[in-house]
Amino acid sequence: MSDGFSTNELIRWLFWVCLLSVAYFFLGLSGHILAIPPSNAGAFWPPAGVALASLLLLGLRIWPGVFIGNFCISAWTWGLQSPEFFLCVATATGATLAAVTGTVLIKRWVGFPTTLIEDRDIILFNLLGGPVACLIPATVGICGLVICGRIAPGEISGNWVSWWVADTIGVLVFTPLMLIAFAQPRSIWRKRTISVGMPLLLIFILVVGLFFYIRQLEQQQRYDQFKNQSATLSQALKNRIENDLHAINSVKNFFIGSRQVEQDEFLLFTLQMLSIYHEISTISWISFDKNGNSHLTFSSVLNFDVDNTDLRQHLPIDLNKLAKEPDQNLASYYLFIDNGLLTVLTPVFTQTETERFLRGALLSTVSLNDLVIRAFNTLDTHGSYLTIRFFDNSANREKVIFTTLTQNNSRYSIQVPLKIANYSWSFNFFYDPSYENNHINWPVWWVGSHQWFDHHQLSGYRVDDFNR
Repeated sequence: MSDGFSTNELIRWLFWVCLLSVAYFFLGLSGHILAIPPSNAGAFWPPAGVALASLLLLGLRIWPGVFIGNFCISAWTWGLQSPEFFLCVATATGATLAAVTGTVLIKRWVGFPTTLIEDRDIILFNLLGGPVACLIPATVGICGLVICGRIAPGEISGNWVSWWVADTIGVLVFTPLMLIAFAQPRSIWRKRTISVGMPLLLIFILVVGLFFYIRQLEQQQRYDQFKNQSATLSQALKNRIENDLHAINSVKNFFIGSRQVEQDEFLLFTLQMLSIYHEISTISWISFDKNGNSHLTFSSVLNFDVDNTDLRQHLPIDLNKLAKEPDQNLASYYLFIDNGLLTVLTPVFTQTETERFLRGALLSTVSLNDLVIRAFNTLDTHGSYLTIRFFDNSANREKVIFTTLTQNNSRYSIQVPLKIANYSWSFNFFYDPSYENNHINWPVWWVGSHQWFDHHQLSGYRVDDFNR
């Protein structure tokens, strides 16, 4: 320290570094309050402007204050576990390099201290300190997010734009406020307090209020769209399941209307009748002898990706006991779900003049994955995950039978309970936050950009009127 710092200078340096770190941290918290999609950066990032002004006013040697402040706000947001620690270092490095680069460029091409009277100086000051220097933290930060797996490659562009715009607005708004408060010569900058500083601050407060209002409207609109989408998708899925059951019921009616059905007739009819229902994988005819024993008579394989095995042994219901049940106790359908397959057992009765007896049963398998794909084939499913719950009467419990949800970080969800074939179903839709991350929220960003434009008009830093 003998060649650079005295004890007093060291104390003064530590004071300014600590003060800048604390100011950066608390301003960063306020910036996160204004966070909007598609990134975690705020709509406006005040610390970027305070950091640039601080380095201009106090010198480059207080840059550790920027690094520490940004590191702390990143740790507050993401934590310090690996790989989040690397992400905190990356974002702090990007913020520090932006402040240092902006300071160096401004001192090189504009000069500082400066009164910013000439048009050339005003343009270069805004350009170099804002859009140019702010390319660094956006690029470094997004690279860190991608490396750490926080965002997918498809989300890079939207996140980068929002990060860059937030930092740029922070510089163009809060740097002039800092200069009006502390820059030299005071005789000139003090005169701008009323003419520039107060209107600029007032407009900022009004725009922040408008920002919160518009964001609330946007969130309500997004929820309403998600709610309507969930209603449409749930109805489409319900219709598809019922259509599959009606198609299977047509095969049942084929048996009821025929005294005897041969295997070739069964195969031809099922192929013609069920070919458009790609999710129906197999359908089999199970007959019963006089003793009530079941026999797999013949099967039709409609989807050759499915193993054609005798599913009777996997059913949680005894078919031989089913044949001995009084017909009034038998349901139209028995549904069983396991390993992504919906198994539909359909009793077929024969009516005589004196009695009605169980002739046999149709055993059909339906792929749940293909069922969902076909149901949503022409519908917009972007922005939502689906989980299907089914109440298993045989086990007397509800279970998840299908889901596209990998992790539940959804802001909101909608549950649609339904009765299908006298079974209780629940379609649960979860909002996908990554869909929001891929779309820039233009109404909110328009408010921020309009705020910057108004600020820029006020913060020309010209004192021509005073000179006159």
